[in-house]
Amino acid sequence: LKLSLINNAIIAQYRDRALKYLQPSSVKRRLAVISHLFSIARKEWGFKIDNPVLDIRKPKLPEPRDRRFTDKEIKLLIYGNKTSEKLKSIIQIALETGMRVGEILGIKKEHINGQTLYIPVTKTKPRSIPLTKRALEILNNTNLPFTLSAMAVSKQFNWLCKFYKIHDGRFHDLRRQ
Repeated sequence: LKLSLINNAIIAQYRDRALKYLQPSSVKRRLAVISHLFSIARKEWGFKIDNPVLDIRKPKLPEPRDRRFTDKEIKLLIYGNKTSEKLKSIIQIALETGMRVGEILGIKKEHINGQTLYIPVTKTKPRSIPLTKRALEILNNTNLPFTLSAMAVSKQFNWLCKFYKIHDGRFHDLRRQ
């Protein structure tokens, strides 16, 4: 469609269709891209058009997760006899540093400088994080880099949660402890 033919009813129809196969947050991001397109067309290209995205309801986002593992659950995950040594280390590093699984899996010995860990590849931008004594001890006693994929960690972690009857536990929730 030409920009001049797109109105709020068409955008609302798109939103409703997209919500059938996408999460509300994904639909909201797509609507933001469309809205930006209309803003650029009006402000920079001189089109005399209104932004129809501004005139529709945006998808309501679910409440953010606020799951915390109990001390008992953490002990099961770390000290349970079904947890592999690699996964124990990965879980402990996540608890000590708040790092994402992808960041943990990318750690190399040369990233450790004293009590600081440089993370060159992150979700947003490279960063340095301070290491606790426990985190440093774990990293120094671990064969880095880890030879697991994020998918493998996720599958193993989910299996452990199921085995130990830990309900609604996700690896990412370790960052909140």
